[in-house]
Amino acid sequence: MHEAIDEAVVLAGRFGDPALVVRAARVATTDALWPARAYGERNDAVIATIRQALDAVPATGPEASPDALAVRCRLLLALASECYYAVSPEEIESIAAEAIATARLVGDDGLLAEALLGATVSADRRSGAEWRRSWCEEGLSLTERTGDVRMRTNLRMLLTAARCELGDLPDATDDLVDVVRVARAERLYLVEMVALTLQHSWAAMRGNEEEIATTFADVTACFERVSTAHKVDIVGGAALFVPLWCPGVEAPPPEAVLRFLDEASIPVGPAGAILALRTAQPDVARTLFDRYGIELDTDNWFSPFLWALGAELGLGLGEPDVAARAYARLAPYAGGCVLSGTSPAHGPVDAYLALAAAAVGETDLATEHADTALDLIRAWRIPQVERWLLDLRERHGF
Repeated sequence: MHEAIDEAVVLAGRFGDPALVVRAARVATTDALWPARAYGERNDAVIATIRQALDAVPATGPEASPDALAVRCRLLLALASECYYAVSPEEIESIAAEAIATARLVGDDGLLAEALLGATVSADRRSGAEWRRSWCEEGLSLTERTGDVRMRTNLRMLLTAARCELGDLPDATDDLVDVVRVARAERLYLVEMVALTLQHSWAAMRGNEEEIATTFADVTACFERVSTAHKVDIVGGAALFVPLWCPGVEAPPPEAVLRFLDEASIPVGPAGAILALRTAQPDVARTLFDRYGIELDTDNWFSPFLWALGAELGLGLGEPDVAARAYARLAPYAGGCVLSGTSPAHGPVDAYLALAAAAVGETDLATEHADTALDLIRAWRIPQVERWLLDLRERHGF
């Protein structure tokens, strides 16, 4: 479908009508909870078309009517989404901020809520979690006036994810259950699947067997109702999550795991090495690490998960350089939770800081982080994470 949308955007650009470009581009971004493109992808022709359309719409002056500004706002939102893997995070944030500011000039609550939602999605990286929470909260207050139930549910999902990242727990996970209920009642199946995946991860970390089973079954049922290509990664990843945290739970067959790692559109290869480490297969972990490596220099929605994996791999495989790089990435977010966008949660950042510090021989620092992590683990009620961390503390002496 995306090829058809791209063709429509470029064709609309040839007609020289910015409003027509907006109509075509919005097909890919309306109700979106993720960036418009698959991981790492971009379409320079679409980006150029949107930029050209923007140049034709005045931002100020007598021709900057409310209708023109609304078109400009939506072009900016489309540009921010399309540029996610094409420009620096700072440029994306600047485009998103301009879209919000433009919506404020128009003075339309519906448009402003749309801008806040679009900015939240397009500026999704860990350092912007506070902004995203603020944008979602403002957007939710606007939906109280506009009565846009669909917008409200989308914003609630994104707000819950941001609160999880920031460590506003366990309250955020309690709200998550209601987001699933509302999304199901409204037949917003993508929102339901995303919320269920996040709920499933918390159920696994809590060792709640009944909730693990029901959430996974519900995620699988949503798979049939959702058309997005991302759904394959969601369900495939969910199948691996419980074995990561629950000893004794049988992982999928090795050939199925390798197929998922090879075919996933996101760089999940290092997660296979972690699964091997946690199931006492260090040789397999080394083979997978050598095969897939790990990206620690990116700064996008998926990066926090990779940084956490780097910390654990650094300790488990004796890779202090990897651990040191992971520590530097994670350190600003101590006190929060490892979460990539709306993807599964992986426990406190401090737990992984402890592993990284231990890997480079900073035992006192590792102990300090581990103590903090245990306080958070107990407050968040995730005993499977506590078991995992205590085991590593005993084995590595921190």
